[in-house]
Amino acid sequence: MTAASERGLLLHNAPSLTNEAKYNGPVRIKWINDLMDDHGNYLPHLLPVDQTLHWANPPGGTAGRDRRPTFPSTPGSYTGPIPIVTHVHGAVGVGDESDGYAEAWYLPAAGNIPAGYATEGTWYNFFAGKAASKFDVTWGHGFATFQYPNLGRASADWYHDHTLGMTRLNVYAGPAGFYIIRGGPAGDDAVLDSRTGTTAVLPGPAPKENDKYPPNKRITKSRSPFRTARSTGMARSSIRTRVSSLTRSPGRIFRTATSRRSGIRSSSAT
Repeated sequence: MTAASERGLLLHNAPSLTNEAKYNGPVRIKWINDLMDDHGNYLPHLLPVDQTLHWANPPGGTAGRDRRPTFPSTPGSYTGPIPIVTHVHGAVGVGDESDGYAEAWYLPAAGNIPAGYATEGTWYNFFAGKAASKFDVTWGHGFATFQYPNLGRASADWYHDHTLGMTRLNVYAGPAGFYIIRGGPAGDDAVLDSRTGTTAVLPGPAPKENDKYPPNKRITKSRSPFRTARSTGMARSSIRTRVSSLTRSPGRIFRTATSRRSGIRSSSAT
């Protein structure tokens, strides 16, 4: 696993990369599907992908994507490029263009995508148009840019993949982590332990640049099908994320890291 910056984290575990945001401080994240090897070729999924379900179905092309395909006999597992789209679970006030719609997935911008494959889901271009109109951002091959207003109270939300028919596999492979909101009208004290009613403690602080992996921990290698992007992925865990804050305030910290094995690159702002 590697980091997005030269001073980034040395290793990432599960849960995946943590994003932190302040209440009512909009954050824009570029989620990049970076599930490619060092030669720019796509990586297959870490886990067996059942092609007989109602799923993203990139091999179906634009006419057969996001459907349940038919086969004359039972096919083997899908070993093609991995579709991803990210949803922040619990996000308040987020627009539908930034909500990670299951049929707005996209493949990595790999150089060996098979001819005839659909590279985006049915609703990708529709939401790309809405994002361009609302936020003046442009989506492109292998990425989408989402904006989060962060209007919810202090909470430990989480992000995860949301691809049609593949959520269970993609989440299991690595791209699922905290999206923490701090502050709000009642501050962090609004977070209560549901069992006792007493004040709870949010996880954190999130790892930041220059953090070292604890020397007393044993390092094990794993293979996840995503890589992470610039503000926030799967074959290795390979989503890259690029995050930017839309407000400027003293002391704001940007945290960016990449997990090549999980397929997501992620950045966060606090």
